[in-house]
Amino acid sequence: SNNVPMSGDYTVGQLAIYTRITDAVNDLNARGQLGAVRFLLVDANYTSETLPIIIQNSTASPSNTLTIQPNTGVTSNITGSSSSGIFNIATHYVTINGDNLGGSVGRNLTIRNTSVAANSYVIGLFNFGTSLTASNCTIKNNNLFGGVNWGIVLNNSGGNFDNVVIDNNQIQRTNIGIQFAGVSGATSDNGKITNNEMGSSIDSLSIFRRGILTSYT
Repeated sequence: SNNVPMSGDYTVGQLAIYTRITDAVNDLNARGQLGAVRFLLVDANYTSETLPIIIQNSTASPSNTLTIQPNTGVTSNITGSSSSGIFNIATHYVTINGDNLGGSVGRNLTIRNTSVAANSYVIGLFNFGTSLTASNCTIKNNNLFGGVNWGIVLNNSGGNFDNVVIDNNQIQRTNIGIQFAGVSGATSDNGKITNNEMGSSIDSLSIFRRGILTSYT
């Protein structure tokens, strides 16, 4: 870690630039960025993260994007138990792309929250202020599992989760697959929910209440 804004590709894994995704994200939050950043996962399993992994970077912009995805030929699993979530996104222009780098489109990233806490989720998008709002974010090509309330939740406090894309994810074993929400006066505009697979023919992997819940969008 240093004070120089980040730009470019950074590997994450036991023998990589960063050992944990948590460490990479915390460094980005502290240093900011001056260009697009990719955190490339090189290990099969990530089980020692500090949860939730909070992405809260006020220097994000259309040119200062963040992408988290498996590296070439890698299939990764992020697993933990959190009474909140695995990822907490509170910044613009973040992509969690489960398709490994350079391959044909696949779901090469599994993210699993094993908690059964009432308000837990796998991936959450939040609004912590103008420069710390999860807008222009994309969640695609992932397998999302839990014993949790939500697979993906746009927190219904704050709103303005504009231009969010949720595409080609498999979501299983949650009460609500996707909550896509804004609030009165701060609707979440221009969102896209496409090509996702919800639940399973196996009862224990079902979506137990609602597949997609929308409000103020």
